[in-house]
Amino acid sequence: MNYCYSQQLGRNLLASRSLNPLSLSPALWLDASDSSTLFNATTGGSLPADGQAVARWEDKSGNSRHVIQGTGVSQPLRKTSIQNSKDAIRFDGANDELVVATTIQPRTVITVQKTSNTAKVQQTIFRATALTCLARYETTNILVFYDSLYIISAAVSNSTTLITSCVFGNSSANAYSNGSLIGTDASGSWTNLGAGNFYVGGFSGSEGFEGDFFEILVFPTVLSNTDRQAVEAYLNAKWAVY
Repeated sequence: MNYCYSQQLGRNLLASRSLNPLSLSPALWLDASDSSTLFNATTGGSLPADGQAVARWEDKSGNSRHVIQGTGVSQPLRKTSIQNSKDAIRFDGANDELVVATTIQPRTVITVQKTSNTAKVQQTIFRATALTCLARYETTNILVFYDSLYIISAAVSNSTTLITSCVFGNSSANAYSNGSLIGTDASGSWTNLGAGNFYVGGFSGSEGFEGDFFEILVFPTVLSNTDRQAVEAYLNAKWAVY
């Protein structure tokens, strides 16, 4: 095995064992593997069984930004033992979405997800009053999208689980897929991303994502490369993505 590669594997393993995402002060943390955060009602309720609808996915960041959906036909499903024997939240690509009103300005967004239909992989996970989207997946490419500025990156395929990181610095935005840099955009200002509702899976019944979400971490700060890599290593050790 290449010495440098083995060193990196060792560092990633150490980071994954030692990291608690709360140490990096996330603004939002959604974890499908934690059954204590999944409910079949927007308030109260109980854990949905395999294949049953999720009305509330609770935030583990401590900020109580729970994403909810009160309309039955727009509720995604809990699916058990999907990735590394852990659960997923499955969206139908039509009208499924979970939402919370929030005032965060996301500067780093890291997700673990898998599309099941490359014709329906558009995912809007942040939306302000003016069209503002972060970590958006469209047609067969990953895009990081802010108004008319975007990054086009590597193609995705059906049933491929990805860890995607979007880091919005002061003058440029970087996108990473499974730990590798896949795109940079320095054509606009990234210092003020605005505030608005946070959507998982779509926006107001449109722009639907078809596939599974496993984990979502949103930070109000620009994570350093070291911290981003530690989060990615933590997620990879947990979900066995690459």
